[in-house]
Amino acid sequence: MIDIHKRSGYTVIPNDLLRPEIISARAWGVYAFLRSLPDGWRGNLVDFMDWFTESPGELDAAMHELIAAGYVDQAETEYLLTDEVDEQ
Repeated sequence: MIDIHKRSGYTVIPNDLLRPEIISARAWGVYAFLRSLPDGWRGNLVDFMDWFTESPGELDAAMHELIAAGYVDQAETEYLLTDEVDEQ
């Protein structure tokens, strides 16, 4: 039996992101982590090195997966997290 108790401070992510055909587990983990950060948080891939065991190249690949899937927008040097994918 699994007994789940939700408390404040949890993160909500889109259900369709959990489908394996959308993105890799690594990209999913990066997205979930980014969603858990406070509103207005600013950082870059170098900041991720403190939190993840993946190499810079692996994190960059995960971010590009998220961009390709529509969960992150890249505006010049900033990444913008989105809640919904623009269905094209």
